Amino acid sequence: MKILNSSHISPFGGLNFVLDEFERLKLGDILQDHLPGLAKQSRYNWKDILFSFWSVYFCGGSCIEDLGGNFHHHLKGNRLLRVPSPDRVLGRFKGLSLPKDILTVKGHRYPSIEPEQTAK
Repeated sequence: MKILNSSHISPFGGLNFVLDEFERLKLGDILQDHLPGLAKQSRYNWKDILFSFWSVYFCGGSCIEDLGGNFHHHLKGNRLLRVPSPDRVLGRFKGLSLPKDILTVKGHRYPSIEPEQTAK
């Protein structure tokens, strides 16, 4: 695809080809179907959160904070995603994590054994 005339030029224009492919594959729908539901008043859905997170690394970033600083100006105008703050992304990821259970027996601490780790 050759762009002949554009009023908005972004140094990360190639990202749109990646995000278009994600859309074609309906990756956003897969994320919504298989990740925990978000409140109806949530401003961002899982697609926005994960596409924004991946965009940082696709564009050469090194940490999630680049989403709020270095790349925010260029990504916020993208038609394929709404860009959340780095804190929102990390908060949603934390919500996906499982609590770590620790077993204490006579003063010794042991990590819990997950069901799939037990002998069959």
